[in-house]
Amino acid sequence: LMVHRLLKEHWARGGQPLREHERDEQEAYLAGVAAQCSDRERASMKAERDVDAFYSALYMQDKVGEKFKAVISGVADFGLFSELEEVFVEGLVPSESLGEGVKFEKEMQRLVVGTSGRTYSIGDGIVVEVVSADPARRRITLTLAQKGVMQSERWLTPADLAATPSSKPRRPAPPAAGQGQRRPQRGSPPARPSHHKGRRGGGR
Repeated sequence: LMVHRLLKEHWARGGQPLREHERDEQEAYLAGVAAQCSDRERASMKAERDVDAFYSALYMQDKVGEKFKAVISGVADFGLFSELEEVFVEGLVPSESLGEGVKFEKEMQRLVVGTSGRTYSIGDGIVVEVVSADPARRRITLTLAQKGVMQSERWLTPADLAATPSSKPRRPAPPAAGQGQRRPQRGSPPARPSHHKGRRGGGR
């Protein structure tokens, strides 16, 4: 909109450039307009996030205690932002609920649990339970329902993984020479089917 207005003013002047003091006034005015536009855009985005969070918490109020598959969408020192796969709402798993000695690795964008060594990063799949949903505070609190990793649609702990045999199929050993198939004899063509009918009586 501002570009259109500036072009209109430029054409109204017949394409003549602004005087120095006019240019300074215009630059100061445009700086204020740009700052106000940016401020209003940020306020609009915050209002949109607040409305989404309010209705998400309102929707989840009757689902407290239920479990959902989720994907970690953000990591911070205070917890894991997780998006529930089935309902597409986001909640927070507080870091203190993960265990003792939780450390936030900013460079890797992940949380490391000191007692178990488990790591939680953006994109990891987890199973969570809804602890609370508070529309007034626009907050959904979650906790991990199972501590483990996803493998073949089944959640396994590290101990399970260590005890699980490899599922990679083994190739069958090639059959030894002469086994499992008959080799044709060299130099002898395959036998042709007989088209003879029985000899007539009396010979030739």
